[in-house]
Amino acid sequence: MVGVYADGKVHGGICTVIDQYLHSPIAATYRILLSGNSTTGGPLRKAAAFLCGCMVLARNCAFGKISLVHLHTASGTSFYRKATCFLIAKMFGKKTIVHIHGGGFVEFHAASGPAGRRLIGFVLDHADTIIVLSESFRQRIGALTHNRTVKVVFNPVRVSDFRKEGKRNAEPVHLLFVGDVIERKGVAELIAAMQIVLDTVPSAKLTLCGGGRIAFYRKLCSDLKISDSVEFAGFVSGEAKLSAFSNASLFVLPSYVEGMPMVIIEAMAAGLPVVATAVGGVPEIIEEGVNGFLVAPRDPAALADRILRIVSDPARYDAMSAANVRKAGEVFDITAIAAEICGIYEEVLNR
Repeated sequence: MVGVYADGKVHGGICTVIDQYLHSPIAATYRILLSGNSTTGGPLRKAAAFLCGCMVLARNCAFGKISLVHLHTASGTSFYRKATCFLIAKMFGKKTIVHIHGGGFVEFHAASGPAGRRLIGFVLDHADTIIVLSESFRQRIGALTHNRTVKVVFNPVRVSDFRKEGKRNAEPVHLLFVGDVIERKGVAELIAAMQIVLDTVPSAKLTLCGGGRIAFYRKLCSDLKISDSVEFAGFVSGEAKLSAFSNASLFVLPSYVEGMPMVIIEAMAAGLPVVATAVGGVPEIIEEGVNGFLVAPRDPAALADRILRIVSDPARYDAMSAANVRKAGEVFDITAIAAEICGIYEEVLNR
């Protein structure tokens, strides 16, 4: 399995998915070796991690009992690192699965030059299987490759880590955001929406968990005079992350671009109704008015309206909360996703 180093220093959706796989029934069925090729730090440290990861992969392919290489990639430099690893795997005649995360891969392809597009096409065409996160993305990726073995596998969550009952009330109103605190995550629109929410619910709170442009958005909150109602909690993981979901009453993710956000699935497992933007695979997991609401990106007024609709209607809140707990257990639990991944491994190995 090729992805990020599981050293606790690299964060994000891919890291979370790999960690789930490594501690799931997949690891009880297959011997998984993780070949990390990305880490934090400066250019030299990152280059060293990449080269080390490539050497480990080549050694395992040459001397280890490796039958299959499962590559987790996103766009940009992540893809070029995985493309190098893909070529190493193919050089040794190994079966390959290219697992595409993130919502901007098609745009990344369009923005790449001729050489970049040829490389993307080569990797996708010659992968034994491609895994994507949503049906809508499966249809879009079909325009980039002749490969018709494209599977949809949702991101997993270990539901048992979260509360299995619904929240059952929205009081006090405590909104939660988890992700990079940056422009494309819609943080400015969320803060603007919070100002509108406070006009109706003065006691409401917003917690933003994640790193990024903290100072910039603190100043925005100060300019809007809502600093006392907004907390910047920084990056959270483990028990701190579970506590953040447990203490919240509603989850909000107003991103401009997404794939299949892990944080929405985690919010569902925690029994939180969700207000999110209708981007990427999000409309495939949030059913309008059933387990949350969807809005267009860059629309703080719509965000505030949907938030207030949920928190002002206890019956609706309880129904959405229960629907999310139920759906998380039935569709996204790691046990079910692990069975899908094992099925794909068997199919590729026996093809």
